[in-house]
Amino acid sequence: MRIGFQLVIFLIILNLVSGLMYTLGVPGTAYSNILPGTGSVEEYAERFNATEFMEGTQPEVSSLLTYTGHIWSGLQLLWNGIRFVLLGFPTMLQQIGAQIPDPTASAAFTNISYVLYAVFSLVIFFWLFQLLTGREVED
Repeated sequence: MRIGFQLVIFLIILNLVSGLMYTLGVPGTAYSNILPGTGSVEEYAERFNATEFMEGTQPEVSSLLTYTGHIWSGLQLLWNGIRFVLLGFPTMLQQIGAQIPDPTASAAFTNISYVLYAVFSLVIFFWLFQLLTGREVED
């Protein structure tokens, strides 16, 4: 199973490099959404009235939601780290595909990334299965 171990190491290195490129903001990898125009302060004050919001909420619910929000953001941070270690390259392809304005090209990128998600997941799953069942995964 030396080839399988080398394949898993290659996939993990490829995913880590893709995650590093995404984190460093290499052109073409990071998703950017430019909003056209900005609003005025009065416009924002009309839409989002902080006084109405604070009077309409109860402190017990707010304090509970604060803790769950911290736990949820921590779990999302952990998931993003695991996702880029195991599925970094397909994730980067999917995010690049979301930036392409042509619908056909965008669909091609995202469909290729879905196939790569499946392939990477199967390879890593079978490797972990062999590792956990006590089979020899490295010579």
